[in-house]
Amino acid sequence: MMARLLMTLLAAGCLSLWTGAASASESRMNSLCGSPLVMDMTDIADFPGLLTIYGNAGFVTVKPLAPTGNAGLLVGINDIAFGVWVLRDPRFDDIATADAVFDMGNSAGVVIPDVHNVADLFFGMSNGFGLRASVGAGLESVDAVDDGDVDSTGASALSIEVQPGFTLLTDDYQGDFGLGVTVNHYAISIGGDDVYTGRLIPSVLLRHRSTIGNFAQPVNWVVDFLLTRRSYSVRHNPSNDKGTVGDWLTTLMVGPRLNLPGNFTVTAGLSAQFEARGGKLDGDRTPRRFGIGTPGLMLAAELLVREILAIRAGVDYGVYWGTVRIYDADDDLVGKLRLMGQRFNWSAGLGLRLRAFEIDGTLSQQLILDGPDMIGGRAPGFLGMLSATYRWL
Repeated sequence: MMARLLMTLLAAGCLSLWTGAASASESRMNSLCGSPLVMDMTDIADFPGLLTIYGNAGFVTVKPLAPTGNAGLLVGINDIAFGVWVLRDPRFDDIATADAVFDMGNSAGVVIPDVHNVADLFFGMSNGFGLRASVGAGLESVDAVDDGDVDSTGASALSIEVQPGFTLLTDDYQGDFGLGVTVNHYAISIGGDDVYTGRLIPSVLLRHRSTIGNFAQPVNWVVDFLLTRRSYSVRHNPSNDKGTVGDWLTTLMVGPRLNLPGNFTVTAGLSAQFEARGGKLDGDRTPRRFGIGTPGLMLAAELLVREILAIRAGVDYGVYWGTVRIYDADDDLVGKLRLMGQRFNWSAGLGLRLRAFEIDGTLSQQLILDGPDMIGGRAPGFLGMLSATYRWL
């Protein structure tokens, strides 16, 4: 009973913080530059312990310029909730990263497929525990005729991810925790024979967000921490050559969330990032990269006008320094490169709310100057993303 009461109080606080109960969508987050300090329904991907707060909602997102999209449904029954999210974009494009490291696609003459989460299944309880299980897949194939024979060249990928989560609630603190484990398998085939096979060695993602302060207060302090380890392997079947590479990424963001008069919410976050990558290919050490992204600044603002129209904007800026160490076959250092880059992303969007229904649109653009793999951007263009959300009791 106490856990249920706390969840209800938190939901009420969150809804006031979102400036509207239906203000929760992928397009909304894109309009706010994806700030991890903003609370939104999309948080259930990393924090499935929040599922019971968002129960009884249906949502759909489309990207007209792609064109791609996804959709989901959350249903709450008493103290538990269930959910499904179809075709959600994964946080990491593991297959593309493995291809960038091992150059499998160019050598085999095939396009590496994009891997999408076919379905995310969710389960949550009012005591703060939740679970997400995901299955993703990708497929690309080309048929060529050679002397009357059909020669098929293609690539396939399959991924499985499990992520439990827990949300801890008190009067003046909220702690969200999520720990995910991912495995996948991919293969490149020519004429029906696998030329390259590989997998994502069981990789982990740990994310934690602490919100300090009562939601009714004008200022809450938020700390968001992300740690992920991605590890890839590949084997070239004709030669039996093997390669492995590991990628560490850590991100920390700290800042205030301001609940200002007039249904105006502002978040400001300072961030720091660290990335390290290294491995071996055919027994030789691959170039090792180390990078630091700091200082980083992310601002997000949201204004609700007359409980109907939401106006949103966000900006993200950061600087990156890094080094690449190059080794020879004897593991001796033979070269060193220094990297420096910066990123600047801005976004804006509108939301229209009619009772329990809301539609959100995003306008955003990105500018990335010599940035590393860990620097991403938002969906570009006018109305690059549209979302619709409907809630019911």
